Amino acid sequence: MAALKEWVICISAIIIFITAVEMILPNNSLKKYAQFVFSIILTVAIVKPIVGFISKGPDDFTEQIKKYISADNTYKTVQKEVNKDDYTNKEISISVQRLLNQRFTNKDFKVDFTGSFNREKYTLTTKEVKVGIKDHAIKKIEKIDLQNDKKVDNYNDVRNYLKEILKTDDSRIKIYEME
Repeated sequence: MAALKEWVICISAIIIFITAVEMILPNNSLKKYAQFVFSIILTVAIVKPIVGFISKGPDDFTEQIKKYISADNTYKTVQKEVNKDDYTNKEISISVQRLLNQRFTNKDFKVDFTGSFNREKYTLTTKEVKVGIKDHAIKKIEKIDLQNDKKVDNYNDVRNYLKEILKTDDSRIKIYEME
């Protein structure tokens, strides 16, 4: 199929070239001869792959089709595996978000889970969990300490709940505040 694509590109390029040159040529007897030469070049470009196919025989053609089909099936199989992992990550993100919303009703959550789920062993492996939190509670105005650059994590209850339900450690849980 790559050969067919190259053939179409080649013919298109030749036609564009011929059109550009014909527009530049003056209207005299030279233009008639140039058109004849251009038509021969275009005919050779069209016929060349057909002659190559006939000289190699139909076995080569069927081999090329088999290679294309097997490559396409391999691509589809790999794509299904990638999509299955993405789908599983989305499902887990939605489930964790639903659990957080049920447990902490005064907050909104956005969960982005990255990891894998082994369906045979029924185990969950967490690479990273990003949790965005929007707190609806009225907050006290806190003093700003310019000397200490530490950011206090006010969501230890959420972090502990995530550690409990996902069976993972602190380093894989990233919590940030949403606006």
